[in-house]
Amino acid sequence: MTDSVSRSPAILYKYLPPERVDVVANGLLRYTQLGAFNDPFDGRPHLTALGTDEQLLESLACIIPEENRRAYDMLSEEVRAQVPFEVFSALAISIAEHGTPSFMEQMRNVVPSFQDWFHSKMDEHIGVLSLLALPDNLLMWSHYSFGHTALFSGLMCSMPISTASFLNLTNCVTYAKCCIAKSVLKLP
Repeated sequence: MTDSVSRSPAILYKYLPPERVDVVANGLLRYTQLGAFNDPFDGRPHLTALGTDEQLLESLACIIPEENRRAYDMLSEEVRAQVPFEVFSALAISIAEHGTPSFMEQMRNVVPSFQDWFHSKMDEHIGVLSLLALPDNLLMWSHYSFGHTALFSGLMCSMPISTASFLNLTNCVTYAKCCIAKSVLKLP
């Protein structure tokens, strides 16, 4: 009896449109960037916020003392001799508290550009090799066929996953019923 956790399926299939006959001819497979998938939601988290208002304020409160010290240390010796750190820090905290609504608005406005940057970084570092354990999947045939013509190639997978380095990272796809939205601070 084969242990399903330690072994991959006997054959995994790669569905291809007819114009990709070069994959079969050259024996090369591509790890595709998530941004090249035809579904914009595949592997692309929808970032709704950098964090909740409470999380952002907590982060700001953690950053302020360190930044106050760094800013104070950059002042000339003459200024530091006239203004003690405690006075400087209290003034900086007061300014930050009055600027909090503006800070929060800026954090909300940066989400779309942060999401674009995050997705581009994912595309630089993550590639997906889409394989299927079924040779007769109707969805795949309908997606990749052109005029009822398509290619699919079977990859023999007889070794344990632990010894097949590229298979060591295989995972089954789990589809959600709706687009998952997360704040950045809640990403795993």
